[in-house]
Amino acid sequence: MKITIQNISKTDLKIDTNKLKKHLNDILAELGEKKASLNIVLVNNEYIKELNLRYRKINRATDILAFTADQEKELKEGNEKEMGDIAISLEMAKLQSKIFKNSLEKEVTLLLTHGVLHLLGYDHHNKKDEEKMNSLQKELMEKYYKHKN
Repeated sequence: MKITIQNISKTDLKIDTNKLKKHLNDILAELGEKKASLNIVLVNNEYIKELNLRYRKINRATDILAFTADQEKELKEGNEKEMGDIAISLEMAKLQSKIFKNSLEKEVTLLLTHGVLHLLGYDHHNKKDEEKMNSLQKELMEKYYKHKN
């Protein structure tokens, strides 16, 4: 598994990327994606707002954006499947952590779990799909997130 995490947020918010990678490795293995390759970028509100406008035509900051890989390459022995990219606004995550009374680490971990599920095809466009996605997200967090608040 290859997981890359870059913090280009230009904020003073700190996050332990090793813990995030461990969580991602755990949930990807649980979901049957042991040969996955994933890129994570931690950004600020300004940057994610630009991405949101460019790709979704929505002119506001958001907490997370997930982009699936354009093409899935045929897997050969030992090769990894490129899942895509996830961008998370640390500023938005910090705000949400206060609202939901979570630590920043827990909020970012929750957002990453949510993003991975999107990359695997889960969505929340209707009530049934939303319940399915939220249930799996909750299960993964309860099973693999090691730090309470």
